[in-house]
Amino acid sequence: MNVQEEREQLHIVDDYLADVAKKIHIDKFLTPTNLLEERELFIQKNGEYNPQFTYNFPKEEDLLSIVEGLYEIKKTFFENKIYTLPIHHLLRDKVDENINKAQLLLAYIRQDFPNIEKYNTLLFWTFSQDLLAKSEQILATYQDPDPKLRWKKLSNEEVKQYIEEYLKQEGISDIKLKIVPFSMNKFLIAFGRNHCNLVFSEILQIREQELQANLVHEIGVHYKRYKNGRQSEWKILSIGTSNYSLNEEWLALYDMCECKKRQYPNFEKKSIYQKYLLLHYSQWKSFVDVVQYIQAKKMTNTSKTAFVMAANVKKWVQDTSKKVLGNVFIKNKIYAEGLEKVTKWIEQWNDKKLLYQWKIKIEDLPYIQG
Repeated sequence: MNVQEEREQLHIVDDYLADVAKKIHIDKFLTPTNLLEERELFIQKNGEYNPQFTYNFPKEEDLLSIVEGLYEIKKTFFENKIYTLPIHHLLRDKVDENINKAQLLLAYIRQDFPNIEKYNTLLFWTFSQDLLAKSEQILATYQDPDPKLRWKKLSNEEVKQYIEEYLKQEGISDIKLKIVPFSMNKFLIAFGRNHCNLVFSEILQIREQELQANLVHEIGVHYKRYKNGRQSEWKILSIGTSNYSLNEEWLALYDMCECKKRQYPNFEKKSIYQKYLLLHYSQWKSFVDVVQYIQAKKMTNTSKTAFVMAANVKKWVQDTSKKVLGNVFIKNKIYAEGLEKVTKWIEQWNDKKLLYQWKIKIEDLPYIQG
């Protein structure tokens, strides 16, 4: 097979993976359809209630068809074939990751907790005892920034004006601000064919300095890597290589922290270490147990915020009273792990500018440089 034949073969795989990515994008299925109703019940019962969540899951038969198709792609294009183009490494790994993602979705549809645990671990790894100890130590010694330095809280109209001015200054015209009544995330950027939506939850207040850092996170990293990736002939560099999101969140978090350190020189991202401990604790606990832990550790002062934090832990779990391994969506543990990794990588004289060029992970760089 000559190089041109290789390129044609691998573009078939690349196109297929781009189509699959839209169908198994995990984040779009995460928010319960009855979240606000269950929150009201939880508050009415003074926190002594394990929510029964409902979700708009994809169809099981569609996911089974996707898994079958991915295995067929793997067999047709990668078994007993030798490629010289380095991009084949990224495409092959992405096929395996998508199989794991589809299997995780199937496990959640079936509420199959052993397989939920299995595929969560394959995608997001196990907990580190060293990092658990470090998280405990950081939280025990953490001091809030000087209140005199804290910037004012912004109204929704002020947030809108601030973002519009930011986009104008950056010369960005294909991002639209979409304000929604409620979301479990303050900000979320969603990529479309002709424009991107920056989704903001109007119920979640934010300070000006926090808004700056969030824009660095969502636009300075997520959007920038997406736009740069689209300039390549390979769609995988804009939809993301295998495990790219872990490294991307790490880079976004690193930049977010650097932004805050300009205002608070000793800033530590306390919340990521809270999440790490919370997710580890919650693996065999019910929703009520998780909320009680949040309150005991003083992670928040309000029942509504405690509810949202616990709902993030219990994403995709329908009956949150269950105390079984696999009843936690562990993706958010990656933030603490990744901040450590990216910080060390940059400190070893590596140029982080390389990471803004595509939606890739650090280990992919040797395959697409040169």
